[in-house]
Amino acid sequence: MKNIIKIVLFFIPIAFCFSSCEIEEPATIQIIKPRSILDVEFLQDYKLLKTYVDKSVNPYFKLSAQTSLTDFADKGLIYRLLANNFDQVAPSGILHRAIIENDGSYNWGNIPAFISVASDAGISVFGQPLVWHAEQRAEYLNSLIIIGDDMTIEVEHVTNGKFEGNLDGWNSWGPGSEREHAEGEGVDGSNCFKFTNPSVATNAWDAQVEYRIAKAIEVGTECVLTFMVKASASATGTTVNAQMQDPSNNAGRGSFGSFNLTTGWNKITLRTTITGDNGLQLLFNFGRFAGTIFIDDVSLITVHTVGAPGGGSLTDVEKAEIATEKLEQWIEEVMGVAGEYVNDWVIVNEPMDDANPSQLRTAPNIPVTGEFYWQDYLGENYARIAVEFARKHHGGNDLKLFVNETGLFNPAKYQGLIDMIAKWEADGITKIDGISAQLSLTCSLNEETQKANEEQIVALFTKLAQTNKLIRITALDMSLNSDGTTISTANMTIPQQLVMARYYNFIVRKYFDIIPAALRYGINIGNPIETTSNVGLWDSNNNRKYTFSGFADGLAGRDVIVPPSAR
Repeated sequence: MKNIIKIVLFFIPIAFCFSSCEIEEPATIQIIKPRSILDVEFLQDYKLLKTYVDKSVNPYFKLSAQTSLTDFADKGLIYRLLANNFDQVAPSGILHRAIIENDGSYNWGNIPAFISVASDAGISVFGQPLVWHAEQRAEYLNSLIIIGDDMTIEVEHVTNGKFEGNLDGWNSWGPGSEREHAEGEGVDGSNCFKFTNPSVATNAWDAQVEYRIAKAIEVGTECVLTFMVKASASATGTTVNAQMQDPSNNAGRGSFGSFNLTTGWNKITLRTTITGDNGLQLLFNFGRFAGTIFIDDVSLITVHTVGAPGGGSLTDVEKAEIATEKLEQWIEEVMGVAGEYVNDWVIVNEPMDDANPSQLRTAPNIPVTGEFYWQDYLGENYARIAVEFARKHHGGNDLKLFVNETGLFNPAKYQGLIDMIAKWEADGITKIDGISAQLSLTCSLNEETQKANEEQIVALFTKLAQTNKLIRITALDMSLNSDGTTISTANMTIPQQLVMARYYNFIVRKYFDIIPAALRYGINIGNPIETTSNVGLWDSNNNRKYTFSGFADGLAGRDVIVPPSAR
């Protein structure tokens, strides 16, 4: 339907006279606004998101959003959006692997600044997992807990090689070049680093992608660099290359050599030996290539052989003692930096095994970089130890500890989690305050499938309400599916957004309907701003989407209000 502007003129006879005449009022003009403008005004008329929560009947409820440390601490647009619309933020960077270095030292980065900014804004912070099998500084821990007389360990020097949350640690330069955190454009739909060099330069180093590692690699150490790469056009290895460098004087510290580019994803493996001090900078040189390059799954590994302290093998008791000591040290340190301001924490994350959901996870036969399974050394009751340390070292009186788990639509996994929490609390001392249910959801355009999705939500919320634990929905994300295909956010129509708005509305209202008020601890949005596949509540320009209105209507306890364009 075309947008039409109506101009209505009221013609009034004019009386002519010789001596005088009256000047009539101007004609009345009536303008009907285009629907696109009406929709913008419709969304702008909504209040800030958190104002729709009735705190008089939901005294413990916190509306929360995930964020990176950098995006919030720099007090830019994202900071203002989150601080205005949410009660709480959950930063992605307060993790064992992000803080502890390979030598066991602690690097807090901008975490203190983040907490200070949140405190000044009056917005609370939800602490990320204190105990998890993933995102651990496993290289350091494994160097202490050794099986046999000697052990070869791999040290990973790139902590953000999958680009899942942001481009932390990565940089680039070159005349007219652009870098982007490309969401959904990586390997198998993951995120990646996207770099565009507009024209061929004289030298390969005239346009570069750079990653700064935390600690210089020793001279004489062999490095193995692996990554996935594709480009907008093919190029031979004489065009692009990689190297290690001393950033203080740009001196080379080891050349990985050249590699080829193709228009499809290829895995590249390169090696070099560090030739000088201060080899801190990994560089990809793209100056002689004009076009766009996609990089994903970057890994820079060095291999070291270490021996058991004092020689010989450690007993299981000795391994448990070391693990206990390092766990308490980690919890004490992070609690000290977070201070009394951070009262909510995930104490244990993803404890249950996916394949055997009644059992705890355990280390796979082939180690995975960044994984360390505390439970393999501390035993089934490792959560008791973690809870004890958290309550011992937290400075305040309002500490709340949650167990976070994924896949709880699976009845066996849900029951496994409930049974495990009961075992941990059977000592009469350990207390788990709440359950954090992680929900990464798919909204289906197939009515029968979507009805089943909604039935799963009701069933899960009903069971959670019976636990008498605080219940928090976390990392709530939503993608859209049609006939088995995920629809990208760029291609979503208004009717499709409204389908997702109704699903958000359904979830929020069922949470408030089913979970008792005394147990409602909050809902956390995983990606409040849209990504390639996740719809979000705001678009990439921080404008409200129809999903925002559906979510807000849910908080207000009402049906989705249909925007003008859909009436």
